[in-house]
Amino acid sequence: MKHRIFISFLIVAFFNYINGCSITKTERITPENLVIDQEIIEEVVLVNLDVIKFDSNGARYTKPSDYVAGELKQGGKFKLPAANIKEFRTSNIAPLKLEDVTNKRIKEILLKNNILITFDENGGVYNEKDKKIVGKTSEQQAINLDIDRISEFYLETPTTVSEFDLATQNDLKLTQIVTKGSNLLYAFNQDGGRFIKESRKITGLTPQQEVVMIDPDSVLYLNVQRSDVEGTILANIGVLVLIIGVAALIVAATKQSCPFIYSFDGNKYVFDAEPLGGATTKGLERTEYSKMDYLKNINDSYKILVRNEVEETQYIDELSLLAIRHDDDKEVIPDLNGNFYQVKDPQVPLSAKDENGMDLSKAVRVDDDLYWQTKLPVDSNLISKRQRHELTFTFPKPNNKTKAKLIANIGTSLWGSRMIREMLQLYGSGVDDYYKKIDEQESDYNQMMKFIETEELYKLKYYTKNGDDWVFQGFINGGGPLISETRIYDLDLSNIKGDSVTIKINPPFGYWTVDYLAIQYDEYTNPKIEFMHLETAPNQDGIDIKETVRIKDNNYCIMPMVGDYLEATYKEGESNSDFKTTYYLKSSGYYEIHLNKSLPIQFLTLSKFVTDPGFIIKYSNERYREWEKLNN
Repeated sequence: MKHRIFISFLIVAFFNYINGCSITKTERITPENLVIDQEIIEEVVLVNLDVIKFDSNGARYTKPSDYVAGELKQGGKFKLPAANIKEFRTSNIAPLKLEDVTNKRIKEILLKNNILITFDENGGVYNEKDKKIVGKTSEQQAINLDIDRISEFYLETPTTVSEFDLATQNDLKLTQIVTKGSNLLYAFNQDGGRFIKESRKITGLTPQQEVVMIDPDSVLYLNVQRSDVEGTILANIGVLVLIIGVAALIVAATKQSCPFIYSFDGNKYVFDAEPLGGATTKGLERTEYSKMDYLKNINDSYKILVRNEVEETQYIDELSLLAIRHDDDKEVIPDLNGNFYQVKDPQVPLSAKDENGMDLSKAVRVDDDLYWQTKLPVDSNLISKRQRHELTFTFPKPNNKTKAKLIANIGTSLWGSRMIREMLQLYGSGVDDYYKKIDEQESDYNQMMKFIETEELYKLKYYTKNGDDWVFQGFINGGGPLISETRIYDLDLSNIKGDSVTIKINPPFGYWTVDYLAIQYDEYTNPKIEFMHLETAPNQDGIDIKETVRIKDNNYCIMPMVGDYLEATYKEGESNSDFKTTYYLKSSGYYEIHLNKSLPIQFLTLSKFVTDPGFIIKYSNERYREWEKLNN
């Protein structure tokens, strides 16, 4: 199974749409994307990979009000939300008597009912003849008060601090506060008033009606419900489909690349695949195979929708639908070259641990939606010493086996996807020249591939343990980030003794997700592969471009705009009831991210990526911190 972050398509009646019917979808996000009091949280996955599910009402992300508390000078306890306070004062200014302010500019007066009056720059003055204090407030309201209504006089301007100062400086002690609206002054005793900063919490009831309060810092990711009425209506052979505004969701979740593939299940289009991640120019074009989990036979036809959801130009060369015939009791999984293998009851890890000894078994033993990833941002002191995790997985091994297949669902994280744009943007006005050099596949291409493989950003090395040594076996390619595909990789076990095999990966901080690992020792006959007939492929302008995408021939369907799409309809030949059929989409192409090409090239940063091993990981961690601040 693929890990899925967005359910992006829902079918709706046109009547409901034009009447503003709200659409609800489930979105997988990290804690930094939570919005106070606006989320319905279905479940939370903690850093230790524990899963907490909530009842049908969901949990809420809340933040209790920060407040000021202390003992008042005249006695009694005081507590007031910080949002109700206009001024936070730290100075000790002694109140004066009436004879002390004669012929002087009065800054403030305190009435006997505790209302504070602050005068403008001209100050208040004492009219001895009428026994009144006269002047204008800082809001230019005229004041003419009998002195018997006043309890205190002040000639000095008090020292104040901001709420931010109080939140970031724990040693600040308040002497007075002034409330909003009513302008009441409260003075604290010698211990002072204290600013109490409340933490944000995720609070809800479990299905067993137990109250749960969770610190967001302990959360790896969450599933939340969000409502949206924005979208695009497509009329396709009498079917009205609402394509939810995925692009808006993607921006919030940092997704930055790849075409979106949707399968028609008879009622609606369902987000089902996300191929070609990282193929950002023609020189990086590739072919991928995506499992179509939701595709259904409707009147002997199968429909696929390809849509541009982000700011990029997409070039689709081939779009072929494959029917893979295989034994009923087995699955089929491809390798990176499109070779399909039958799989049955593969061996899952006996143990799975990270560099700190944390058990990862619950994340990697089942191919599902529970996966491991880095909790960002990484502490600066830690990342200055090392920039990678060390994940190890130990499997049982029959003594007579010298080769096997590693089955892995390991993909690119959301932030890893974001960093593709971040790195390309550093080329600024020179990005087209950079693309040209990559397309020519000469020295710049080789340097880029060496950088990617050395830093393991989008190609992850996997090793097997042989005695005290770790033996390099090959690379796992990144994919996703919203849907990552399960793939098969070769394992050479000829030099591994004993009844177990240990595999190691070292994913750099923030770039990878790990959902599933297993080993297949048994070999089965190869499945039968049939190419289905492409009948039609109209694009957003109603032009049938089936000849453009039927085969790989450097004749591209080009989609430069968000919302551009093509809808492909396939016909299947005679099905064989003796076999089970699994459908895979073969897609070839690449895309170019829309960048700001007026910016200068960042030569120094780009140079450090190459000359300073690990610098890119530190850089991306800091970019995450900056993004986090902007989104909080």
